[in-house]
Amino acid sequence: MALWHYTTGEKFVAIIEDGVLKPTACRIDPGERPAVWFSANQWWEKTASKILQTGGKLRSLSMAETAVYGKGLVRFGVEGSTAPVSWREFRTLSGISPATYRNMAKAGKKRGANPGEWFASFEPVPRELWLAVEVFQDGKWMAVEDALAETRRS
Repeated sequence: MALWHYTTGEKFVAIIEDGVLKPTACRIDPGERPAVWFSANQWWEKTASKILQTGGKLRSLSMAETAVYGKGLVRFGVEGSTAPVSWREFRTLSGISPATYRNMAKAGKKRGANPGEWFASFEPVPRELWLAVEVFQDGKWMAVEDALAETRRS
C-alpha cells in the first residue's frame, strides 16, 4: 500500500524544483528530529488541512476549503519502506516530549485523523523514491500529467 505526503498547490512548485520532500523542523520540540510526514489514508489526511484564524478563533478547514486557500491539493506517493517510522515508533525515535506526542495525537483525532495512519521518514525523500505525484481535480486524484492533459482538452 502506498503512503502519501499530502500538501497544497502553493507548496508544489518548490517541492518539484527541489526534487525532494524535506523533513520539517516547523513547530517541533528542541532536540526532536525533523521528519517528512506521510499518511496511509488513501483519500485525504485531515491534519494536512489548513487552519484559518477568524475573529481570534482557529478553525480547521475542510479538504475543499484547503484546496481553495492552498491553491489546490497535491500528494506524493511512496512505498511504505520509504517512511518506515510508525506513529508509535516516532515516540521513541524522534526525541519528541511525551506531552507533545500526546497533544499531537489528541489534536489529530479532534480533526478526524487517525494517528495509526501516520508514518515518518527522518531522511529527505528524493524524486527517485516518488511512485506517484497526483493532484485533486474534478473530485478525484489523478496523475499530474493526466490533469494537465485534461485541462488542455477543456
